[in-house]
Amino acid sequence: MFWFGPHRCIVFCRPEHAQIIFTDRHNFEQSPLIMPNFDLLCPYGISLLTGAKWKRHIRVMLPMFKLTEKIVEEEQNKQYETENHRPKNLIASLVSSVNEDANDQNISSGLTRAEMLDEVLLSIMAGYGTTSAGLSWFIFFLSKNLHVQQRMKEELRQHNLMMTDDVEYASPLTEEKLSSLIYCECVSKEVFRLTPTISVTTRMITSDTIIDNVPIHSGQIIFIGLLNIKTDERYWNKNPKEFIPERFLIEDKNYHTHAMVPFDDGHRACLGQALAWIVLKLIIIRCMQRGIIFEDTQENTGGYEEKLACRPKNLAVRIRFDRY
Repeated sequence: MFWFGPHRCIVFCRPEHAQIIFTDRHNFEQSPLIMPNFDLLCPYGISLLTGAKWKRHIRVMLPMFKLTEKIVEEEQNKQYETENHRPKNLIASLVSSVNEDANDQNISSGLTRAEMLDEVLLSIMAGYGTTSAGLSWFIFFLSKNLHVQQRMKEELRQHNLMMTDDVEYASPLTEEKLSSLIYCECVSKEVFRLTPTISVTTRMITSDTIIDNVPIHSGQIIFIGLLNIKTDERYWNKNPKEFIPERFLIEDKNYHTHAMVPFDDGHRACLGQALAWIVLKLIIIRCMQRGIIFEDTQENTGGYEEKLACRPKNLAVRIRFDRY
């Protein structure tokens, strides 16, 4: 338990506790401390909303992100959908929902123009922040682990996905090919496991409850230590504070579902998390396809810098290119 300014908060740092909190949408709601002062920038962003207003926004935003995943899949396979003339990107999907008479009494009424603009801003900032932070951590950890880079490239060679002498050519990455790259998937998981994309998340209690014999009262704020959970030795067989992608192949293949929660969870989880996973995986595979080598330097000391997402405080690597 600790004080966050004037707020007396309880902290939970075990997967079992996180599972209870994230799966109970009736007793645990978004806390006003999730993004302090962020409402000055985009007060109508879905991450800041609760109650009926959140329900109205989620009705627009959730299908939009599902549509985006479909678009990514179609682009990977070079198949373009024409039937029904559905919106083909995030902005078009949001614009199609604009209704100046939208209200919280009718959750199907869409969004006002001001709300739509805030959702666009939040989507761009959150999407850029988490993906760029994830990529920064990927570069940092791979510069410290050259053998991981080599193994990723070996897997790509096995699937004939490395670049050729024709630098303009890159093998198309279809959904089927991405699914076959097991080790690259392990690297993506390990990046998100060991890095604090968000180090903590927070909830507000809406009615009195008890978690593991700890009484919590309505209106009280709790924190869930996501980074603490992801590096807790009690839930990982291999050293959880080391970057070991191979853990997901054998020793830690069947990890606790809430021992790794990079994008929050439950009904307030990040809407774009599936998209973030696939974008990061695509980028790191493309880097390895092109024979990029990330080398460590003395200035590459890491550390944490807390912004919209956590990123390395000191990232300085040397970049070389393999011969194909």
